[in-house]
Amino acid sequence: NASMRRKILNQLSVSGVKTIAEMTHKVLTNPDFFAELLQKFSTTVTEMFRDAAFYKAIRTVIIPQLKTYPFFKIWIAGCATGEEAYSIAIMLKEAGIYDRCQIYATDLNKKSLIAAKDGIYPVALIQTYTTNYLKAGGTNDFSDYYTTQYHNAILSSELKKNILFSAHNLA
Repeated sequence: NASMRRKILNQLSVSGVKTIAEMTHKVLTNPDFFAELLQKFSTTVTEMFRDAAFYKAIRTVIIPQLKTYPFFKIWIAGCATGEEAYSIAIMLKEAGIYDRCQIYATDLNKKSLIAAKDGIYPVALIQTYTTNYLKAGGTNDFSDYYTTQYHNAILSSELKKNILFSAHNLA
């Protein structure tokens, strides 16, 4: 795709290799180069309640089913910087079943996982997150789930308690 092509061409210019074949050889023979390249290629595209219809369906179809279980686990593969994991946590909390779950949130990108564990996002994103939350059927005031400090929104530690962030390569 066009995005991957741009990333590859950019890496050719900044990594000191001249051709795709040379880059391929370096990837196969230099584990550090491979790890660095992988981090750069695993760009995170995420947003809380990003697909409102999807989250609304979880709220109306999946959560009623989860309520029938005494304990359940959810795995969010490719969690990026954590917004999806926290979105699920908020919905489960509103449904009164967050204390009965364990959320596993995994990603390949270790830098993204650090951001996910911190649960700190630019306050400039909160208006979008709030709009998405409401479109997804949110029932509370979205500001109940974070505090602000300087230019950041810090998610509640209550949301973090049942989320385990971990590095994992799906391949």
